[in-house]
Amino acid sequence: MIVKLEIYSPRLSGICFIEGIGLSSNIYTLGTEKITIIDTGAGDQINALIPKLKTLDLDPKRVKQVILTHTHPDHTGGLEELAAASSPAIFLHEEEAASIESFGLPVSKLHDGDSVTAGGRTLKVIHTPGHSPGAICLYDSKDRILFSGDTVFPEGGFGRTDLPGGESYKLIESLERLTTFEVDFIFPAHMEPVRSEAKAHLTASYENAKSWL
Repeated sequence: MIVKLEIYSPRLSGICFIEGIGLSSNIYTLGTEKITIIDTGAGDQINALIPKLKTLDLDPKRVKQVILTHTHPDHTGGLEELAAASSPAIFLHEEEAASIESFGLPVSKLHDGDSVTAGGRTLKVIHTPGHSPGAICLYDSKDRILFSGDTVFPEGGFGRTDLPGGESYKLIESLERLTTFEVDFIFPAHMEPVRSEAKAHLTASYENAKSWL
């Protein structure tokens, strides 16, 4: 699925959804002139990013920045393709920045509470360790949108904690924190976006994690 999300609500104007195929992460784009991309997918042939941008009438040369919710390869595989097309700045949490600096792209280290401007929106950085040490979510308080990475999934899902750097108790703490935010839309890195009753999905993820981890 490749779709401009404004078809669902005018509050989502300028945001596009590129569904990850197989194990690849989803990709979100914001803006059209100075494009921001959240996560870059696995970068394999079926998830090649540039052809998908062109499907959305987005010029790859106008990609100015990439925000990574964390650095697992299913989220960062498309970086090399983008680097060749536009040399965007890369934003990610400071705890995982070292693994990306080898790409030779400008890296900006994010911290909890920072803000990034993307597509005319202000995205607050929420550090949500647990799935990985530097995992982040991005929150647009004006339109109550949460880009949740691998921290929260629809229907009460949440990120695994059995990979290197994962910590179950930290994920539970991160999920508890997220339940304090007013959220109408959740855009996860896997599965489809949540476009209604998003707060209930957040609460379910927290409650399930407490029970299962």
